[in-house]
Amino acid sequence: MKRLLPVSIFSILVMCTMVFSQEPLPPQARPDRPPRPRAELREKLQLLDLTAEQRESMETMRAELQKKIIPIRAQIELKQIDMRTAMKADKPNEVAILKIAREINDLEFQIKELELKQKLAFRALLTTEQLKKLKEPLPPPPEGKEED
Repeated sequence: MKRLLPVSIFSILVMCTMVFSQEPLPPQARPDRPPRPRAELREKLQLLDLTAEQRESMETMRAELQKKIIPIRAQIELKQIDMRTAMKADKPNEVAILKIAREINDLEFQIKELELKQKLAFRALLTTEQLKKLKEPLPPPPEGKEED
């Protein structure tokens, strides 16, 4: 029993040393970082050799989407302020708070719906060859080039 405590402490120290001596994971293999689908899509679009007309159409569509999303985001922020105010009340009204939460959720869904429609419209602009390239995985980054 007397030897158990020193052996346990020594074992814990050895394990801690081993854990902290490991090299960090490369950026693409780190589980704490979420995948970056938009960055990956941008990189893939660069590899597609888009025509000037396709680029112009996509830019116009992107600008139109932003014009539609900005007022919706503003509404979301206003609803969030209303939610915080309702939550701070001495006796919060559960029905009113749930109604505001539902409205926020509906607005967020509107944004998601607009984004999905834009993705489908982008795909409609691409040729069959470009669609095939889009489905291919990205080539690995060159050696020595770090992300971030």
